[in-house]
Amino acid sequence: MFNAPLTIGELRVDVAIAFGVNDEFEGSNAQRLAAALVAAERAIRTRALWTKYSPRQKEDAGWQLSFHSQLEDALTSGDIWVAFQPQYDIRTHALVGVEALARWTHPTRGPIPPDEFIVQAEKSQDIYRLTLFVMDHAIRSATQLRERGLDIHMSVNLSATLLDHADLVGTIRVMLTAHHLPPEMLTIEITETAQIENSRQARQTLAQLRRAGIRLSIDDYGTGQSNLEYLTEIEADEIKIDKRFVMTMRDSQRNFEVVKSTIDLAHRLGAVAVAEGIEDAPTMALLEQLGCDVGQGYHLGKPQLFSELTATLAPTHHSRTA
Repeated sequence: MFNAPLTIGELRVDVAIAFGVNDEFEGSNAQRLAAALVAAERAIRTRALWTKYSPRQKEDAGWQLSFHSQLEDALTSGDIWVAFQPQYDIRTHALVGVEALARWTHPTRGPIPPDEFIVQAEKSQDIYRLTLFVMDHAIRSATQLRERGLDIHMSVNLSATLLDHADLVGTIRVMLTAHHLPPEMLTIEITETAQIENSRQARQTLAQLRRAGIRLSIDDYGTGQSNLEYLTEIEADEIKIDKRFVMTMRDSQRNFEVVKSTIDLAHRLGAVAVAEGIEDAPTMALLEQLGCDVGQGYHLGKPQLFSELTATLAPTHHSRTA
């Protein structure tokens, strides 16, 4: 059935399917269904046709079933917080930007990997509130940095699914006005996705963001729906090279060529090239030789509390030797 594409109107859609099997008979129907969904998602991750639910996955099933309420509680209790990772000019070692990143420290599960709860937030439609929470903290923090004499860009990740929200730009502009931050100091990072190509509202939102003076960044370039046509959909101010290429560029000639060509492409498009995942000095030196503009990674600074970040910065000067 699913080997053949579905026909919807004039569109032909390829369909993939994975099964989750739960033959446990404990708990309510909702709990049993949640357990089957956990197994199905594991089948997708392992590229198996089907996976059977095991009792050790019970905690994950309950987690998914109550995710919305747990997220609500975490946002109000402070368990979800914002970390800030510095970005440096690779040539001068000057601090030029900071990326705001959502973090969740669960009272019983401990730190939850961002990939895990962000993906779940997208599925449960909670990603909008989570993004606005991070956006508000990021803009407020950028204003505090400006008050210290640090005019640097603040970057915030934005799921492309949110570009369909017609009120998104207006909400961001209200935040910028409330915190007195010039729009050009905010950079919105958009992960590659085919959704933009298929959505008129998404393209309109991107155009509105640019007209508002907000910088746009293509995040994780080289992964997912990566193609040259995508670059025509977003007039990006910067292109971020995914860390999996940067971290292995000294050991893999193919990944080295990907990084090199992406830097050249960014410059030809008049964009800033940003390398993520810089873990050591040799990689930093190699990126400098290639002409990469901005670097980010544990070698330069880990994601940290805002108070930790500001403690390392001089109060009236925006450069620091990394």
